Amino acid sequence: MKTLVVDTNIIFNALISANSRAALILLNPPDGIQFVSCHFLQIELFKHKERIRQLSGLPDEQLLELLYELMSHIRFVNEAYVPFVCWRDATVLLTDIDVNDVAFLALAIHLEADLWTGDLRLINGLRSKGYTRLVTTAELTQR
Repeated sequence: MKTLVVDTNIIFNALISANSRAALILLNPPDGIQFVSCHFLQIELFKHKERIRQLSGLPDEQLLELLYELMSHIRFVNEAYVPFVCWRDATVLLTDIDVNDVAFLALAIHLEADLWTGDLRLINGLRSKGYTRLVTTAELTQR
């Protein structure tokens, strides 16, 4: 089974457009793929809840139902179980890119999994440093 660490922008995009490719992938996971993330994802979504609500145009009840359905396909891992060395390596890689993604990258390093993101700055920055365990939504739909 292939494990993909899901970062915030994937869920954000799925919430603002329930018919997006990301939403469809999460709601109907491909065979052989397991989605995981860290609890920091929930904090980030809560932090941006007003923006998500505005952009989605969904009533609160529908938005919460969609969030529940999306989250039910993700296994959450407590960041406390990620070894320090993974946090250190992720921090070094992301220092000049986006430190808000350290938890997701640390988890991906720990699980030896690909990081699923739509953040082009993150993708390009990591790839320029030789980190290639990344997958985009477009790449997932081509499988």
